Amino acid sequence: TCSGLGGTSTPASVTVNVLPSIAYVSPATGACNSNQVNVTLTANNVTSFRLYINGSATPISVTATNGTGTHTHTGTSPGTLQTYQAVPVNVNGDGPAGTSTIYAPQKCFNYSLSATPSSRTIPIGGTAAYTVTATYIEGLPMEGVAFSVSGVPSGATASFSPSTVIPTTASTLTVNGGTAAAGTYTLTVTSVSQTTLTQRSTTVTLVIAPKPTATISASPNPVAYGAAPTITWSSTGATSCTGTNFATGNAVSGSVAGQAQTSSVTYSVTCSGLGGTSTPASVTVNVLPQQASVTATANGQCDAVTISMTSALATSFKLYVNGSATAVTPNITATNGTGTYIHSGVTQTSLYSYQVIPINTSGNGPSGSATVYIPE
Repeated sequence: TCSGLGGTSTPASVTVNVLPSIAYVSPATGACNSNQVNVTLTANNVTSFRLYINGSATPISVTATNGTGTHTHTGTSPGTLQTYQAVPVNVNGDGPAGTSTIYAPQKCFNYSLSATPSSRTIPIGGTAAYTVTATYIEGLPMEGVAFSVSGVPSGATASFSPSTVIPTTASTLTVNGGTAAAGTYTLTVTSVSQTTLTQRSTTVTLVIAPKPTATISASPNPVAYGAAPTITWSSTGATSCTGTNFATGNAVSGSVAGQAQTSSVTYSVTCSGLGGTSTPASVTVNVLPQQASVTATANGQCDAVTISMTSALATSFKLYVNGSATAVTPNITATNGTGTYIHSGVTQTSLYSYQVIPINTSGNGPSGSATVYIPE
């Protein structure tokens, strides 16, 4: 309004409106397995928001009440990064956008429980061990899993080592038979996750038997062609033992020489005592190939060498030429212990050496070698 000699003017006016303030975006994840994010949007002087999710060109309109709007974003992939940009809006236009990111909720923690073997047999007072495994399936955060067992017979004890694991991890369940009576017992192994209290269970069988047991081993295994392994055996609850393919002298434990072997031999032992006869224990001793026999012959044109190799029990051969660290590939197949290789492209007036290593499924036998001079 203005005044002067002529009086006072008619008032003139203009109204200045206000755009919304900057938008604040506050996402929060839902519960595990919910696949949703709850987004809260706030701004001053706002009537609605345009919400852009993960860079989409098409916004979602969110109504604002008292400066706040909410939107539930569903169908998210577990653990993926989600981006939310909000533009505040009122009748005067758009305010400054706000942006925030968050990872979508994970799947709920889940795991399975297993125990192996399914059954153990021990003598009275013996010890049985089982491998109890908590196997991770999905979900975060990871949780510790605690183990317990029920059904342990009176007089026996059981323990886990470790008693709590983070999947995927195994624990050893050890059952000491103590004074428990002979019989068949079902043990129930239970696990509980420490946060969500997710419980799993499985069962194993414990057989406490008073009959003797027998064990056997052989060293070395495999043996060299024509050599004899040392057979070692032992027993529990036995008064005598008898062997197959070796002599025990009725002793309940000991070590003796086995047979001089040119083929695989299975040694077994059975022990007897007050509780009856043990289950036979056995070990198969395999044999390495015989030392390779090698001949090398130049052909009539003096441009190739035929290498012949022989080794009993060999199924293939490795061939090294002139001391090379790399064998000829592929390995040379043996038929009835014999193989042949033609080395072509040799140079006249040169000396060639060949080293051959015989191979079978048990390992490598002693090498053999040959040399040949290529004349003009």
